[in-house]
Amino acid sequence: MFNRNFKILLGLALFFGMILSPAPEGMPLSAWNTAAVMVLLAAWWSLEALPIPVTSLLPLVLFPALGVFDMAAAAAPYAHKVIFLLLGGCFGNRSCTVGAAQTNCTGYFD
Repeated sequence: MFNRNFKILLGLALFFGMILSPAPEGMPLSAWNTAAVMVLLAAWWSLEALPIPVTSLLPLVLFPALGVFDMAAAAAPYAHKVIFLLLGGCFGNRSCTVGAAQTNCTGYFD
């Protein structure tokens, strides 16, 4: 329906609209900046303006740039042990299907 450039510009317009407007009364600036990043990510995810892996890495760049977190705190959720567990399962599954190990295992149990 809309081309890719329009989707990207729409997300950026929402983001910069929130960044340039003042935070609501009683809300810290870091929380308002976090909400602006969330709006940008939600717009780009829902509109599929960029690939999801690219969009998911934006907090690593935007949070330190906006002063929400430092780089170590922004990257900490990406290094959670459950992420590595899921990643290892995906790699194991892929290696089994590429190496045809699933046929060897099923032949063993027949």
